[in-house]
Amino acid sequence: MALFGIATSGDDVAVCGKGGTLMRLDLDTQKFKPTLSGTPNELRACAWDSSGTLWLAGSFGTLITVDADGNTAFVSSEVGSSFNTMVAGEEGVYVAGDNGIVIHATADKVTRLADMPGIFLYGVSASAGSAFAAGWNGTILKLSGDAFVPEDSGTNVVLEAIWHDETRAIAAGRQGIMLVRTEAP
Repeated sequence: MALFGIATSGDDVAVCGKGGTLMRLDLDTQKFKPTLSGTPNELRACAWDSSGTLWLAGSFGTLITVDADGNTAFVSSEVGSSFNTMVAGEEGVYVAGDNGIVIHATADKVTRLADMPGIFLYGVSASAGSAFAAGWNGTILKLSGDAFVPEDSGTNVVLEAIWHDETRAIAAGRQGIMLVRTEAP
C-alpha cells in the first residue's frame, strides 16, 4: 500500500493513500487504525481545517470531509483531474493538482482559483493571508485577489513543495533545487 499524505491537528494524526486508504492514530495503543474514507480512489493529500474537519483529496477531483465523529461526506469539486496537494487556510483548505487547478474549499462552497491546462501542481502553502502553489517547469502561482497568478521563479525545474510565512518563502524540487525568497511574500 502506498501512502501519500499526512495531516496533524493537536494529537490527531491521519495518513491517506492508494485505494482510498485512510488511517488514524489511536493514542491509547499508539498504532494506526484503518478508517473508512468512503472512496476507492487514490487519496494524495489530507489536512484539518480550523473547525476540526479532516479534508481528503485525490484522483478524479475527489474531495471528502470527515467530521469529528468519523462521518464522511463527498464535496463536489467540479474537477475531473487529480488533486496532488492540500493545505489548511485561514478558512477551509486550498487544494492543487493536475491541469493547474487550485481550489479553495470551505464548509459552504468550493471556489476555483486557477485553471492552467498542462501544468501540474505538487505543492501549496497558505499563511498570513497569502497562498502559493508550485509545480511543473518551475511554476509558482501566488494568490492575488480571487485568483492565483504566475510569478517568475527563474527556473524550469519541477518544484515539488512550497512553504512560506510572513517574511520568506521556500520552494524545493527535483534535481536538488531550492529557491528562497527573503522579502515579505
